[in-house]
Amino acid sequence: MKEEGVRVRIFPTYDAAVDWAEDQIVYRHGGFSQIGIEADLSGQALLAGLSPQELADFSRLGTRVVFDAGTRIIDASEPPAKVYFLVRGMVSARSLNDVRLSTMIPGMAFGELALIDQPRSADVWADTEAICLEISAEQFRAFQETHARAADRIMRNLAILLAGRVRMATARIDMLTG
Repeated sequence: MKEEGVRVRIFPTYDAAVDWAEDQIVYRHGGFSQIGIEADLSGQALLAGLSPQELADFSRLGTRVVFDAGTRIIDASEPPAKVYFLVRGMVSARSLNDVRLSTMIPGMAFGELALIDQPRSADVWADTEAICLEISAEQFRAFQETHARAADRIMRNLAILLAGRVRMATARIDMLTG
């Protein structure tokens, strides 16, 4: 017997239902409060340890771009050419079968595999309007020539971030198989 006034959400996949439920929990506990606040580049993990002058020089390389909600920012099938520093909004990395792999908020970077010329592993979509500082691989190489110490620091930070992702993936595999 169907109750009057009861609304049931229908999702195309189990993963879409889980994504929605997770988002509801995070939202109800204030987890999305940061997406409307502009992040400063000094808080970016990829840029940790750079001097204020190096940060200023690095930021001048980039272009500020705005992506509407629902826009595919990175297509995994395309060659890696740009890295994005999320200034405002929220974006998600999604597998090729549209499973959300991670969500990024202001102060995070994505597309960083372009710095080491490695193939992309996921699409990235704007969940909300997203404002990013976009830096091409060519611009980064030019920065390396004029700011060798800062570029080395960025590459070390990238190695630390990638190592953390490997540890997290290993822990998830252990959890699923243990």
